[in-house]
Amino acid sequence: MQNPWNDIIPLLPLQEFISLTFIQGKLRASAPCFHLLRRLLSCGLDTLPSYSTSRFALS
Repeated sequence: MQNPWNDIIPLLPLQEFISLTFIQGKLRASAPCFHLLRRLLSCGLDTLPSYSTSRFALS
């Protein structure tokens, strides 16, 4: 059985292929962090900082 990626990859410009693999690597690396954050939020823990609008007021 032939791998369908063998037909698709030559059609992509090299730059597109590199950016695609780069994005896939980033997503794979950030997946554990995303799952941990989602688990903490589902337990009711708010790990996100809360900012008031006064911190960003111009002086």
